[in-house]
Amino acid sequence: MIFPTPIPDELLPDTVDSDLMCRLETLYRKYARELFIAYYAKCSDREKANDAVHESFLRLYANGPQDLQQPKLWLLKIGTDWLLDLAKTDQRRRKLNTDFMRATSSQHPFEDVLDQGERENLRAALRRLQDPDRNILLLRYMMNWKPVEIARHLRISAEAVCVRHNRARRRLLRMLGDHAFNALPQK
Repeated sequence: MIFPTPIPDELLPDTVDSDLMCRLETLYRKYARELFIAYYAKCSDREKANDAVHESFLRLYANGPQDLQQPKLWLLKIGTDWLLDLAKTDQRRRKLNTDFMRATSSQHPFEDVLDQGERENLRAALRRLQDPDRNILLLRYMMNWKPVEIARHLRISAEAVCVRHNRARRRLLRMLGDHAFNALPQK
């Protein structure tokens, strides 16, 4: 099955506002895959990541997309909060923190660059990093966000993002040691 799947028709609201539905479809096509990858990295479960994408867009419909200046950030926050709520009820909060980086090789951004051993070394090193360092690197390299976008999401300055990114990158390369490779270009 290909993920993320389209929102099932039975979940879609009955509406006569075709302009709103057109805008939602455009946003879905633009952000759904990226959101799915981020959610999957958080929960390591394709179905839950897919549900988080659907939940985010259904809440966007209920909220009204015209009110949002940054729909991507809003959708990411809603889906992340939904996954955290789900994790609390399932008592899986610890798993979300420790397995934040688990992703299948078909969705890993370094698949074409790294062999299996290098990917495993990178995942292990990322798991050993502190959450703030890991989050900066994931937003930068998995989500391909610019420092300004990360700053807005974390509510810090872009300069602070650059400093934290460089420090996190150095820590990761130190952890990789002899297994270091040039997978994380300086941007």
